[in-house]
Order: sequence, then structure tokens, then C-alpha cells
Amino acid sequence: MDITKIFAILCGFLLIICLTLSITCLVVMRNAVAETSMWQERAALLVNELDGCVEAMKNIENEDVPVLAPEAEEKDETKTRYCLRLDGERIGIYDADGYLIEYLEIKSMLLPTKEREILSTGIWAESWKDLQKLIENYE
Repeated sequence: MDITKIFAILCGFLLIICLTLSITCLVVMRNAVAETSMWQERAALLVNELDGCVEAMKNIENEDVPVLAPEAEEKDETKTRYCLRLDGERIGIYDADGYLIEYLEIKSMLLPTKEREILSTGIWAESWKDLQKLIENYE
């Protein structure tokens, strides 16, 4: 075989590889452009929707909304009670519905037996301020 035929065959293979790579690059670029235009359309729709939201917020700011103060009876109804109660080895703060708010860092084993018995049944406070005073007594 002549050396020119070998070079011709090698050049043909290189040409096929270059054509394959260029076609692949063109397909990837076409898909990227299509995806970019899709994202641009979605961004335009989102901007239009947000413009409507901004306009609605501007209109809300302009409206004069009257604020009504609760009457004395309503203030008493919304008052929350708190309970300081022993839960195993920890002392917890509970709301009036019995949900745990947080545990205190106080070690219950250091408290006298009488205090632990009182805490096992629970001590109620009528406000958060009263509860803070109660906690200070145990610290």
C-alpha cells in the first residue's frame, strides 16, 4: 500500500471525527438557545405577574384601614396562662393548651423534694411576666 493511501484514509477518519464533533456542538448550542428562550419567556411571565402584585401592594398602602382597639373584655379573653411543670428530670414551660414552649436549664435534682412535688403537679402563672418572676425564684 502506498503511503498516500494511508494518509488519505487517516484524513478521512479525522474528517468524520471532526464532522461528528461539529454536529454534536451544533445540536448542543441549538438546545441551549431553545432552552434560553424558554427561560426568557418564563421570566417575562413572572415579571408580568409580579408587576400585578406590586400594583396591588401599592393600592393596599394607599387604602386607609381603620384599626380597632380591643375592648377590655376582649383583652382578658386573649390572656394566655403558663404552667411551670416537671417533666421527668427537666422543668418545662407549657402554655394553657398543654404545649411545651421550652425547657429550663435548672436541674430538678438540686431542688428540695417539696419543690419537686409542687412542680410535678404544675404551677400556673397568669402572664409571661408572672412566669418570669416564678422562674427567677427557682434560679
